[in-house]
Amino acid sequence: MKTVKYGYSKNDIINVGRGFDIMPEKIYENFYHLFRNKIKTKYMIYQRKNFEINDIVYNNTEEQIVIFILTDALRPDHMSLYGYNRETTPYMKHYGFIPFNDMYACETSTTRSVPCLLTSMNRGENFLTYLEKPSIFTIFRKAGFYTAFISAQSSISTSDTGQTIIADDADYSFFNINFDVQYDTELLPYFDNILNNSNPNKLIAIQLNGSHWDYNTRFKLEDAEWKPLCENFALDCPVENLVNSYDNTILTTDTLVKNIVERVKDKNAVIYFSSDHGQFLGEGGLRLHAQGRMNFKEVGVVPFAVWYSDKAKKHVNINTIMNNKDKITTHDIIFHSITSCAGIESSIIDKKLSICSENLKEIPNEFINYISKKAE
Repeated sequence: MKTVKYGYSKNDIINVGRGFDIMPEKIYENFYHLFRNKIKTKYMIYQRKNFEINDIVYNNTEEQIVIFILTDALRPDHMSLYGYNRETTPYMKHYGFIPFNDMYACETSTTRSVPCLLTSMNRGENFLTYLEKPSIFTIFRKAGFYTAFISAQSSISTSDTGQTIIADDADYSFFNINFDVQYDTELLPYFDNILNNSNPNKLIAIQLNGSHWDYNTRFKLEDAEWKPLCENFALDCPVENLVNSYDNTILTTDTLVKNIVERVKDKNAVIYFSSDHGQFLGEGGLRLHAQGRMNFKEVGVVPFAVWYSDKAKKHVNINTIMNNKDKITTHDIIFHSITSCAGIESSIIDKKLSICSENLKEIPNEFINYISKKAE
């Protein structure tokens, strides 16, 4: 029987979680491998609880707040911060976020990208490697920070296991299991509760629904800046309408960023901003995203931007960061930048993968011969 692979064209059902094959004649073999992988994963999760990291050094006695905003399915070329002709991110521009121009994602699906970028796992390693790697929460907790992961996404699906495991490393985690959060901005009360924690040092990671389909559910329809909107499923909608709906989602993300900046601008605070992967908007007839499409710029390139309060600027060399913003990087630098720029030292932290280092390692351009495909 012919193997049918999902997600190869707009005529297929696009699998936004992970690629899989329909192979009825191998159902018993597939069940065996699934069961074996479940056992292996359970064992690795158990082992994860026994991380021995004994060389963490952090001597800063001043209050410090580190925030990582992780949105979903956002393309940098649709952000005005990166020169897009629509003002989709006016607040990020106003507050002076520093955009890094070329960052490649760990993967092109949330389930594989998020566990990778939140740990010391290297892009390109076997997916389950993240289970053997410390997360940013592990490092910051050992440095004495109060740590939290709050998400507008649900953790009830088995495909979300990775980010649920990583979130468990934090002191506090919240997933939108009961769907109490409709729009990303409704995470702000949860953020405020964490901000009021008695520990002066905090690491707060915020995961958004961002620009993930269904776009029209990410913003209030009456607030839509660009119309007409996409009224059908993404595969049937005219490209112009699809883009209008998509761009409106970014305004909601930008508003959330504004509200967070206003809450911490007078503190010693830094905000890191990125996305787990990009999104197809009709290029070559493709829409949405799927695992394993790293050779497509539309889904493989993500935004990465940083903001420092006036107090935080006293502890970093902004010139060094500005000099690094045009280097080609990957999600790999997020773990090492967030930890090392906070003043945490450990053998696990590679300063050559930190934006605060003059020797930030640059990778080769994976899209040097890339030719953009016409939207269809």
